[in-house]
Amino acid sequence: MYKRRKMREVLRLVEDNSFSTVGADTFHTCFDIMAQKDGKRIMIKFEKNIDGLQKSDANALRMLEAFLDSQALVIGKNYKGQRLEDGMIFKRYGIECISENTLEYLMDGRNLNDAKKFQKDVKKIDGLALKRLRKLVNSSMRELADAVGISKDSIYRYENGKEDITGETLTKLENFFEGRLSCQRDYVPREKQYYQTEARLAGTKLLLFETDPFSIILKGLSVYEAGREANSRTMEKWTRFYKDINEAFGDYPFFLSFKPLKKTNRNGIPIVTMKELEKAGIESNLMEFILERGNYKE
Repeated sequence: MYKRRKMREVLRLVEDNSFSTVGADTFHTCFDIMAQKDGKRIMIKFEKNIDGLQKSDANALRMLEAFLDSQALVIGKNYKGQRLEDGMIFKRYGIECISENTLEYLMDGRNLNDAKKFQKDVKKIDGLALKRLRKLVNSSMRELADAVGISKDSIYRYENGKEDITGETLTKLENFFEGRLSCQRDYVPREKQYYQTEARLAGTKLLLFETDPFSIILKGLSVYEAGREANSRTMEKWTRFYKDINEAFGDYPFFLSFKPLKKTNRNGIPIVTMKELEKAGIESNLMEFILERGNYKE
């Protein structure tokens, strides 16, 4: 209920600021809205409590940010049981999290990066080191939480890598144990950094995304999102979404098949086999397949 209501409100807001938009509310993906203006994209996800942002979704958003040179934002209401402060940017797993009012500020004729000066002092804590030190002093989570003035649930989340920590709280814990607990940020596992300088198609870059509704994304003169074959109901939802992406952003989504073709499109969305993609060689050959088989305009 919260997400659908906020999606409607935010869609109006970004569209009023001349962004083209596409909503992804009929299936699960790492974003709920994708918007674009003057070639700049924003991916927006809604979490009533931003503690609920999953690491897998955050990693996928970070990959899209890097590959598409875009901005990912989580719009939320609460953080650690408290209302999100307006005009403040928090981070969870490296993704910027803000209130809806802060988004209005960002849309008020300003560059999105201008608001980074509001960013909350958030660091990454070594949860294993915290747990080890706590056990060395024979302290329970409750005893440690009371000693430093935070909640037991926070200690649990820090130890299990479920939450970042403010600089102030990190200092309290380090002073208590007289030891270092911060660690270097590395939110996207190295094996997930799939994008390459050269892809199978000369002059393009490739991202093996593997997060519905995309399996791969290619970027050359145009952007091509490819989705795997799935059941009919799922592909029907993706078909509508792909058409919206083409109309809003001028991208060329297609379905990627690992079997010989029985038909060349699904409801106007072109189908390309993996073998054809590997043999295409250059971007123009892929574009030829897509324009011949789909209902897209060049």
